[in-house]
Amino acid sequence: MYRVVCRFGRWATKSERFYSADTPDEALNDFYLMFASGKPHATSVKIHKIERYDRFAEKWIDETYNIKTYPNVVDEHHTYMHVHEKTKKVTLKKT
Repeated sequence: MYRVVCRFGRWATKSERFYSADTPDEALNDFYLMFASGKPHATSVKIHKIERYDRFAEKWIDETYNIKTYPNVVDEHHTYMHVHEKTKKVTLKKT
C-alpha cells in the first residue's frame, strides 16, 4: 500500500491518494496516469512524498528517494513533468 502526499494547484492543504502497488515507481506511474487523464480538475500538482505502509511497525515510510524510473510523459496527455534533483519532489503540469 502506497500513499502519495501532494498539493493540487493552489490549494492550501495537502491531499493524499492511496494506491495498491508493489513499488514506489508503480505508485507514481498510477498517480501520473490519474492526473493526465483529467480526473482532478487542477492544472498542476506537486508531489511531496510517496510513502509505503509498514503493517508490522504500523507507520508510513518515505520511499520518495527510492524511485528508480519515472513515467514516460506522452504528448497525447499534454502533461509536463519536472523532478527536483535534491528533494526529489515531482511537479506535474498540464499544458
